Amino acid sequence: GKVLYEMGEYDTAIFYLRCLLDKLPSDSDDCARCYYVLGNIQKKRDCLAESLDWHFKSLAMRKKKTWAGLELAESYRCIGDVY
Repeated sequence: GKVLYEMGEYDTAIFYLRCLLDKLPSDSDDCARCYYVLGNIQKKRDCLAESLDWHFKSLAMRKKKTWAGLELAESYRCIGDVY
């Protein structure tokens, strides 16, 4: 999904990220990464409310991890960018 996002293939990236989310356990670290990329995609598409929703989901998951310092900073930065 991230590669497709970087290529500008937003709809295809969303499709694959959602497929992956359907297959992952809800507490998987990969879910937080998917939410993060989905938030970035929605920001690029100027869907700012949706972007914030995804970024806040990612942030909530990352806050549960003790090792996620850099990822937390990344989430807060993206939320700030949307605002």
